Amino acid sequence: MCVVCGSFGQGAEGRLLACSQCGQCYHPFCVNVKCGATSPGLRCDWQNNYTQCSPCASMASCPMCTRSYREDELIVQCRHCDRWIHACCQGLNTDKDVENAADDGFDCTMCRMHALPSQGKTPDLAHTR
Repeated sequence: MCVVCGSFGQGAEGRLLACSQCGQCYHPFCVNVKCGATSPGLRCDWQNNYTQCSPCASMASCPMCTRSYREDELIVQCRHCDRWIHACCQGLNTDKDVENAADDGFDCTMCRMHALPSQGKTPDLAHTR
């Protein structure tokens, strides 16, 4: 069942993309996958040749700079898109900056650019990987 619209659909509408990591399914049209697209863009809801949803893909590398995370780097999770991002890519350079951002409900620059309304999600605390 598509986690965006909640239906299975019929015919072509019944085709679902499934994230290889979390297993959540989506209709291609519910996540703006264009017909004939062979590779998702960096800011797309899907990554790695449409095999992972963005939140799962962001667990391995930062969606802002595309670098893999290192153990000593601070990362923070956006409360809207659920993506993990290097704190430094968001201008958060100290443990205190990251802690304050997480306490206030962190919104990444990608979501702030689109001015998404609050979806009632509670912010996840920032983590060091």
